[in-house]
Amino acid sequence: MYRLLLAGSLLLSITGCAFTDTEALLQNMYNVPSSGSSKFDGTKYIRMSNVVCNSVMFELYQDSQKVGRGIVLLKGGTTAVENVADEKSLHFKLDGEVYSYESADIVTEHDNVPMGQSLNTSFSHKTFIIPEKVIRQAAESEVFLVKLDLANGTFIEGTCSPLTLAQAEEQSEDSENYLAMEITQKHVATANRISASNAFREFVKMMDSTAW
Repeated sequence: MYRLLLAGSLLLSITGCAFTDTEALLQNMYNVPSSGSSKFDGTKYIRMSNVVCNSVMFELYQDSQKVGRGIVLLKGGTTAVENVADEKSLHFKLDGEVYSYESADIVTEHDNVPMGQSLNTSFSHKTFIIPEKVIRQAAESEVFLVKLDLANGTFIEGTCSPLTLAQAEEQSEDSENYLAMEITQKHVATANRISASNAFREFVKMMDSTAW
């Protein structure tokens, strides 16, 4: 997540954007909430889009029917054009406790999703059914890690929880393509505010505040 969010914060700083403008731009790009109801049958729904953990990307969705079943639909995939593996390919590690999930999708869907400011990104994903209690546990976890297995036999992984300045600097040093610029506490604080953990927390608030 920080390779994307910190890079955005740094690049916008270079172009002369005020810090408050930078944060507003990033908030329009990531962790985008939406809600509404079906004109057909009145079904209410909530959605959290553009949730990223490094190169792993999520979209969370729940509606009136799924609330009664205690489940959340989660699109899990990557911002690269790849195919997600079959069987149990999505793995959460929440404060050391591991959960693995299999999608019923036979093929990987390849979308081009808007990121605000006329920007788009690839989103190759499958849909997973996640128990609501696990979504709530993820929102409350201090350490939230994710791993996604790909069809080519490789995997990608990411840190969804907020990092300290030292941890963010370590991640940047591990990236060969990362911008060679100083990361400050202000950059990290901005990235933390739009971390995937925050997206899960906001989604839980939406679940609890919606009059289903």
